Amino acid sequence: MKKLVVFLFVAAAFTSCSENKKQTKEEIVSDFKTYEDSLFNSQDGIATKEDMKSEMQYAERCLAMAHKFPKDEAAAKYMDKAHMTFAGMGLYGRSVMIADSIITFYPRYKNRAMVLESAASTYDMFILPRNKAKIKEYYELLLNENPKMPKEQRDQLEFRLENIDLTYKEMIGLQQTNQ
Repeated sequence: MKKLVVFLFVAAAFTSCSENKKQTKEEIVSDFKTYEDSLFNSQDGIATKEDMKSEMQYAERCLAMAHKFPKDEAAAKYMDKAHMTFAGMGLYGRSVMIADSIITFYPRYKNRAMVLESAASTYDMFILPRNKAKIKEYYELLLNENPKMPKEQRDQLEFRLENIDLTYKEMIGLQQTNQ
């Protein structure tokens, strides 16, 4: 029953947004926040087909918000939400496409370091064939843009870059033999 209520709310929210083209940005953001709250409050820990559909709709709605207001400082935040949602669903190709866009078009995004790390590790572990150039580019940006990064994290990233030719699994094996 709870999922039916969420589905009906989602359908109503999409319908109202598409029918009312003159909504202000604040009204759209408010509707979006209400939608987000209903989506996250409906989660019971067991992912169903309906949950996946809701997550997909959520990610698409985040992207729509970013595309509607591309120059707004919140655009990168909405794209990041979509990026993380797609990654969580195992849609890694779609996730890194969005992360690449955030990195390219929003260089001052406050969570840029997290996006860089997420994109690099996704390219490293999940995208086949491995794109070593992207992995290296994003880890190097992460290191260069974050000079105050904790030493342990910096050492791990530098070790990864030194062993970029190894797959992620091979690198883990190398680390275990070095301990």
